[in-house]
Amino acid sequence: MDTRRLRNSDMKRLVRILRGVPIPADKHFERKETSYRKHTREYIHTLPSRLRSSRLSLGSTNLCSTHKGLNTNLIDDIWQWLRHEFEGAIGKFLYPLIMSSRLTAEQEWKARQVEPVLQMWKLDFSLETSAPLGHQPISCGSQWVYQRDGCSACIMARIGSDEKVLFALFANMVGRFNTKSLGSIGGWDKTRSKRIRFVRYWVKTTRGGDITLAQAGELGLMMKRQRHRWKDEQRAHLQSLVGTTVQDTSQTILRPSFDSQRTKAVDENRHHGLSLPSLHSAKLGPEPRLNDSKAIRSSTSTQRLVSEHQPYSPASPTSTIRPARSVATSKRVDEPAHTPNPSIQSQPHSLATNSTFATIASYTGGPSAVAHLYDPLDNPFYNALPEPERSSIYSQFGNREFDGGRFDRVDEELKGEEMEEWEKEVGEEDDDDEGKEGSDLEGPAWDDMYNGDF
Repeated sequence: MDTRRLRNSDMKRLVRILRGVPIPADKHFERKETSYRKHTREYIHTLPSRLRSSRLSLGSTNLCSTHKGLNTNLIDDIWQWLRHEFEGAIGKFLYPLIMSSRLTAEQEWKARQVEPVLQMWKLDFSLETSAPLGHQPISCGSQWVYQRDGCSACIMARIGSDEKVLFALFANMVGRFNTKSLGSIGGWDKTRSKRIRFVRYWVKTTRGGDITLAQAGELGLMMKRQRHRWKDEQRAHLQSLVGTTVQDTSQTILRPSFDSQRTKAVDENRHHGLSLPSLHSAKLGPEPRLNDSKAIRSSTSTQRLVSEHQPYSPASPTSTIRPARSVATSKRVDEPAHTPNPSIQSQPHSLATNSTFATIASYTGGPSAVAHLYDPLDNPFYNALPEPERSSIYSQFGNREFDGGRFDRVDEELKGEEMEEWEKEVGEEDDDDEGKEGSDLEGPAWDDMYNGDF
């Protein structure tokens, strides 16, 4: 069982369990915690068999005694992609918006609520380094204390118990996901993304419900637009740097000099390779002349070198090479600035006219900011943003090895054969609420499972 096989009704059942965790600062904390564990275990027993652990499973589980009845593979799968959001995907998206002041103070504070969550599973977490440079860390006391038993269901339940964190999680996911359905208000209600739908149901369990969901979604769309604008500005700036770099190196690339150091080196090497120390004695008579064949070959080689460069025509001094940002090969035609002498036989040009974005910029052999195949727009080297702390949610910004789309497969629909096989496994299990989104998630949601005890 994995996230791809979850139906809407399955998601609703799971988010009812992954929430409602009392925090140590709550009044009557011990009593609330006991009640929470009791009701959670009881509710797990009512789940369809596909969402529960198999009695035949002999493998060990990292789930606690409260959540051990859940399907371990399913919980691990959900936790993997959710952890990916917190440990890099969200931070990589959000960091430039914060550091370039694209958000208001209120918007920024709402979007940053995910920062301290890492404390639950990262031993190297530090509150002082969790915030971007120049920003105040978000302190939540003991709410996100380290989860010692490592239960991923407990960690997710604690996340689902904080409305502010769910708000920030949903807003950032809407902002960073590149899908057409998330390009307009209300698109999150129609999206096929299983990850967005799961978090959407999670947000609907909060006290704010649909209002919180709408506000978080609108913030996400606004951040998406701001992120695109920031990238466009970086791209324009980078393009200007590319034009300058190529223009500076074009003289070296396209205008070889016949008396350059390279030509001299060839002549000198040839001369030294053929010359030997003179051992001729004056008693033997006049020094013999240089072998005629060697002289002719030397002269012919020099003439051939000159003739290869003869048809070259200098480019217009006002032209500027500005290759496209993509790595695709582009064709260019050099028009002669003067009419060559027709009596001179044309020879193939020694330099190829088909050039790529990477080859032009890196021709001189020096460091080039544009000779890479990865997207440089998220690299602090190009946009002058300070490097984020390695232990924060922003740690992956500028890391070209980080794959933000690593879990996109989770959103893929089951194929025909997979669907048929899955339908056979599900059988006659109760799924009456399929397609009735939100009908059983509205109203007060925090304490509806525990009201009888308080």
